[in-house]
Formats: sequence, C-alpha cells, structure tokens
Amino acid sequence: MSFRIPEIRYLYSVREWAGLIVRTTRRTGLALRLALGTIPVAKAHELDGLPLDEPLKQTLLRLGRREIAPPFWDAPYKYGGAQYRERIAEVATYCAERWPGDFLEIGCFCGETTRCLSEVAGRFNRRVIAVDPWTTGTQNCSGREYEQFLKNIDPYRDRVDIVRRSSLDAETLRIVQQRALAFALVDGLHTYAAALSDIRMVEHCTGFIAVDDVSYGFEVLLAMRQGAAESKRAAVRIANCREGYLCPKGMQAEATLPRGVERKTAKAA
Repeated sequence: MSFRIPEIRYLYSVREWAGLIVRTTRRTGLALRLALGTIPVAKAHELDGLPLDEPLKQTLLRLGRREIAPPFWDAPYKYGGAQYRERIAEVATYCAERWPGDFLEIGCFCGETTRCLSEVAGRFNRRVIAVDPWTTGTQNCSGREYEQFLKNIDPYRDRVDIVRRSSLDAETLRIVQQRALAFALVDGLHTYAAALSDIRMVEHCTGFIAVDDVSYGFEVLLAMRQGAAESKRAAVRIANCREGYLCPKGMQAEATLPRGVERKTAKAA
C-alpha cells in the first residue's frame, strides 16, 4: 500500500514542488470563486433522484456497490474504478438503444476503455471517435501509450476513428462537432479549464456524457457541475465510483421528498 502523505517525490524534485504550488494556487482561486458565487454550478445528484429506466439504474447501483471507498490515508484515485468499464458499457448501450450517433472518448491512454466502447459500437453499427494527442510529457504519457493503444484496439480498428490531436485544438472542435453523438466520455486533462472545454465541445451529444475522475478531482467535478448548469442537464454521481454523468436533456432530477412520501414514477427521456 502506498501512502499519500508524505510523498517521497517532493523531497528531491523542485519541479514537483513548483507544480504543487501552481495547482494549489489555481484550486484555491476556484474555491474562492465558487464560494463567492461567480461560477454557475448545478447540484450533483444521486441516481435515486433521476427518472432513469429502472434496469439501468439498478445495474449502475449494483456495480457501484462493488467499489471500495478509499481509506483516508491512501490516494483516492486508486479507488472507484474496478467496475468502471462495465458501467461505461452499460450507459453506452443504453444510449445506442435510444439515440442515433457515434461514441466519443476524450483521453484514451492505452485504449482499454476504447476497446470496451468499440465492442458496444459494433453491436449497433456505430463508430468510436478516439481523441488524444499521446504527447510524451503530458498527463500520464511517458511515450509508449500510443503503441499500446493500437494493440488494444486492433480487433476493432475498422470502427475507430483516431484523432491524434489535443481536445483543445480548434481543428478537433471542428471534427467533433460535425459528428452526431449518442454517448461521450470526457477523460482529458484534469484542469478546470480543460475539462470544461471538453464538456462544452460535446454538449451536442443527445445521450449521456460521462466525466471521469470526479470522485477525487475537484477541478473536474467543478467543471462537470458548471457544464450541467450551462447545458441544463442533470449532473449525477454514484457513491464510491470515480466517474460522474451529465444526463440527456429533459432528464431532470426530481425534488427530494420526505421519507414515507410516495413518489410518482417518471418516464425516462
């Protein structure tokens, strides 16, 4: 088990300390803006408050219950992802059954989730758009990830459109917004500005927009909540799961009722 505090890397790296200072300053500024109300954000709801089809809701809750909450001394990013790809596959399937359009993944890393989405896409004659620059030195990229990505998606290469560019590039925006989307997964740079830009880019998606790493990424969670406010979508979090979801437009959260008060069943959008 690796302990989060102290982290040995800070003992010898000026670059690590500089990065920590920059991140802390940026996040403190965002926290102040949030407290002052200058960032429009929506509430992150639990699944129970959404008029979602019961089979999908129960599947997501069941997969979420299999996750383990991180102990206070350990790094939270290690937890909440054991059933992550199963949940993504379930939501992508739900979207493909209801809406036209392809699947989009921003931030593909080694392609394991891309492979999962490709399997679902094949059942519905859809395509997967994979957006990632795979640039050495950027977030989690040491230089061999693109090769591994190609190996992982090789059986599904005929249904994957690779966009090897940053999601922040104007050309990437043009490419993505020309495509109809039934499902989108945002897992790019974990800064507030980048995550919000990615969410805005896929706002035309008719189905769910999954946003990874909101369980431990304050900036990503804040971006998801602002994206929900801007797009008039309901934002959802599942206990112990690392990802969150922006629901299709029209699928709004119901008001919370006191215990014992019966709720009328709403139809899914």
